[in-house]
Amino acid sequence: MVGNAWPLVSIVFLAYNRREQLAYSLTQVLEHLDYPSECLEVIVVDNASVDGTAEMLAQRFPGVRVIRSLENVGMSAWNEGMAAAAGEWRLALDDDCYLDGDGLKTAVRSAEEHGADLVSFRVASSEMPGFFFNDQYDTGLLAYWGCSALFSRRAIEAEPFYDPNIFIWGNEMELTMRLLNRGFRHLHLPEVTSVHMKGPSVGFDPRGFRLNHRHFAYIAAKLMQPGDAVAALGNVALHVVGGAVVGDRRKLGALGEIVRGARSGLGVRAPVRPAVSRVYRRHAWHFASPIAQLRIPRERRSARAAPNHVAASSHWRNTRWFARRRRYYPTSSAVLEL
Repeated sequence: MVGNAWPLVSIVFLAYNRREQLAYSLTQVLEHLDYPSECLEVIVVDNASVDGTAEMLAQRFPGVRVIRSLENVGMSAWNEGMAAAAGEWRLALDDDCYLDGDGLKTAVRSAEEHGADLVSFRVASSEMPGFFFNDQYDTGLLAYWGCSALFSRRAIEAEPFYDPNIFIWGNEMELTMRLLNRGFRHLHLPEVTSVHMKGPSVGFDPRGFRLNHRHFAYIAAKLMQPGDAVAALGNVALHVVGGAVVGDRRKLGALGEIVRGARSGLGVRAPVRPAVSRVYRRHAWHFASPIAQLRIPRERRSARAAPNHVAASSHWRNTRWFARRRRYYPTSSAVLEL
């Protein structure tokens, strides 16, 4: 921000068969966002929706630029919208997610003050007051919740946006890794909250679990240095096996996906700097060794008799793991540069 002049921000929505949620999100940013309207550009990438999204946009939001994809290509459909955007800053939003109030002003101002090129937010549930998705899955500074994030123009132009080989889930970590490798800064800004129109995940999702682990393996094989990649792939597999032993045996179905993901990643190898690779291998949850999370023998013996005690012990171990890595999993606003 120069003086009192706010920079142009392009808000790029990705839409797929959520017509009414998109209409609500657009209304929030167009009518309730405290940012000069003349400094906003709004783009919707319609990812081959078949629920009347395009017709709704033409009727209710004629001033919004629409880019229509002929097929659903997943998260990489954002690429076209980001490339077409003109803003110095580009805000990626899911069709069921929005910022309102002074959130965008705070994000832009803070990004420029800290020299950051990626800004991530706290993400609240619209269905469960007081619930934040970051508490359910802490991405820290090594990734971000992809439903809402702010990027600088220079970051978008320096590095391809989402990898088209990752249809959905895992895109955020892969992109963050490449941006940090370029020397860009990631600012986590929990004082800015985006609203995600969904509730917390409940229960085990076999398909999501398999896809996530395929993509973790793909990222390790594509971007990590050789030694780190081998260790990370082994740890991803150990997480799966350990989760199956103490939880749901269906998790073992992800082992084949790990092999497939690793093969795909090896086919497009583009290793990051050793320092970046090492940080992810040691401190990204799924790439790090799961040994510290294993139950001690006494806990395994008492699991049936005192499940609450075992759950409390597991929570304590997880809390300790993240606490030892506060540089990468901060509890307040923080910047990471590698």
